[in-house]
Amino acid sequence: MEEKEINEEIESPVESTEKKAESRLKRRLKKIRRHTVQSAIALAASAGVLIGGLFNSPADLLQDPTTGVDRALAPAAIEMVIDESDEDPDPDTDGGDGGDAAAQADDEEKRRGVKGALRSIILKTPKSIRAVFGIPMWAVGCALIALFNAVLSALLSPVLAALLGWVLTAAVILLCIVGTVKTVLPDVPMKKILNKNTILIVVCGVAFFAAADSILPLVWTGYAAVRNILRFTGAGAVLATASSVFIRREKKNSIKIEEAPAGENAG
Repeated sequence: MEEKEINEEIESPVESTEKKAESRLKRRLKKIRRHTVQSAIALAASAGVLIGGLFNSPADLLQDPTTGVDRALAPAAIEMVIDESDEDPDPDTDGGDGGDAAAQADDEEKRRGVKGALRSIILKTPKSIRAVFGIPMWAVGCALIALFNAVLSALLSPVLAALLGWVLTAAVILLCIVGTVKTVLPDVPMKKILNKNTILIVVCGVAFFAAADSILPLVWTGYAAVRNILRFTGAGAVLATASSVFIRREKKNSIKIEEAPAGENAG
């Protein structure tokens, strides 16, 4: 019996080491699997955006490369009629606009050449592969392009631009509050400073001044001249209020903590 107990005591550290190594290996494999899935999703999305930008429709993607690609991208035929009676004897006196036109034509030809090369590479793949993989990727790419255009147009709207400006103002005020409190109470952690009360004071203050900024121009013709001054004044008032409230509360709590042991000792 004693020998069995000794063997179990000897084998237990080995088993624990093996279990730790096995769990570590499982975590690594899980992490590798997660990164692989994320990379595959990013690659599929990028390919979808590329395909969505190159092809206008699923029919365009499934067309026959021998008949469709050249016809879709080839420039229109240009017919030139030369009238010898109207020919300019001195071609160097045309003002130099021909050079700019030629440069623009070369740039356009390069862009069409790159697009045509990419289309040719995709259209040379078997039609079944384009149907099974290409069309879903095209749909995803078109959806991402439409979403990007919608977000871009929303960001350029004046209402959202004003809203983002006030959000940025609130973020700057919160950073200033952290700096002010850290100057007075350097040992207080930043998470404690950015508590619910501080954020609520800043949000309410910024919302009040944002509403005032929208209403005052309608009732005060000279508001535009003092707009920036009032904005800075309002931001300073919110900063001072939130900082003073937090510092006062923090000092009261520290005094209570210091008085508590003294009261216990006296009792």
